[in-house]
Amino acid sequence: MGGVFLLFIAGIIKLAHLVHSIFGSANMDISDPEMLMARLRAENLTLLWAMAGLFILLWVYSVVDAYMGGRRIDEMEERDLPS
Repeated sequence: MGGVFLLFIAGIIKLAHLVHSIFGSANMDISDPEMLMARLRAENLTLLWAMAGLFILLWVYSVVDAYMGGRRIDEMEERDLPS
């Protein structure tokens, strides 16, 4: 749970930095989508992609862990039930 929170906060900070760097210059024409896309393509998004990958890995781990934990609980309940 803490890892998800840290990745979420780090992602928000990175996105805020990205938006600030794209719209930071005073001569930026917001109505020109081609200029926006050119500036977005010029940014380094490696860290953002890495955080997204870590988030996906953490999510997959939590789903598998919950499934395995549920199976263990079911097995324990089946053993404890009288036949």
